[in-house]
Amino acid sequence: MSDELMLYCRGELKPNRADKPLTGRAKDVYDEARFDAFVADSHAAVGTKMMDNLSKLHRHGLEISADDPTLLMLTSSIVRQVAIGYSKTLDRRMSGWGF
Repeated sequence: MSDELMLYCRGELKPNRADKPLTGRAKDVYDEARFDAFVADSHAAVGTKMMDNLSKLHRHGLEISADDPTLLMLTSSIVRQVAIGYSKTLDRRMSGWGF
């Protein structure tokens, strides 16, 4: 977008009468792009938070297992099931966000 068009989109410059249809469409595109960026950033933040919490849960499972291979397998399985369930729940909740 040109600098002038960006000023119109942000409302920092008032378009003349002849340019209003063009600037109106440009503002719609600009607003949609900003919203899409917000959604993408939100998805990334949720994914990062989820991975961080799952890492903590896995470390806790390692501590609980105390080098017992059977207990380690059990705690790893629980972490895996929690991750799958949480991922499915998030996918259902976020599916209406346009992605």
